[in-house]
Amino acid sequence: PWTTFANLSTLLNPAVAFPDVSWGLGGGTWLGDNWYVKGSINDANGSLTNYEWLRDGSEFFKWGEVGWSPSRGERYTTNIHLGFWHVDEREEVGLDSAEGFTVGANWTSQDERWMYFARAGWADGDAALVEESYSLGFMRKFRRNADLLGLAVNWGEPPQDELDAQTTGEFFYRLQLAENLAITPNIQLLKDPALNDEDDTVWVTGLRIRLTL
Repeated sequence: PWTTFANLSTLLNPAVAFPDVSWGLGGGTWLGDNWYVKGSINDANGSLTNYEWLRDGSEFFKWGEVGWSPSRGERYTTNIHLGFWHVDEREEVGLDSAEGFTVGANWTSQDERWMYFARAGWADGDAALVEESYSLGFMRKFRRNADLLGLAVNWGEPPQDELDAQTTGEFFYRLQLAENLAITPNIQLLKDPALNDEDDTVWVTGLRIRLTL
């Protein structure tokens, strides 16, 4: 969210019931030169404002992933992965247990100027934001690989029958003015927004300025 897309439906998979910041334990390992496995277990009731250990009891979010990459050095830029997750019932917030799985892939060109990505997710239960999610997008570097353009679209169907399936499109261009200064205008289009009954289409514009010291 600091350097590329801004909408969480693009950055993450909304069909996963991610907890907020929480205590947990995770790890991973390579199985040879191309395959890897990793996973974690976290407090399902994590909060950005309350860091108490298991404040609502032993209710956990568990997640695991297996993936393939052409090499270990390309694991972040070119890979295919399959993930599974499960979250326990949360009595305090009134949510039943839920589970789901995800698939995703991204490919980066040899000159690292193009990256294409696709991901999908399916959830069983009401814990995740959506029960189905599909995303497609790409990023392209310009001007000596300093500037970056990105375009993505996501379709997600909420678990509540009364809410509409929402389509989210996002475009950004990151203008790198100096080594430590970037300006990124951003445009988002929300078609049939799930939480807005009054408007069929909503436009969101933004401008991010990032200065590193």
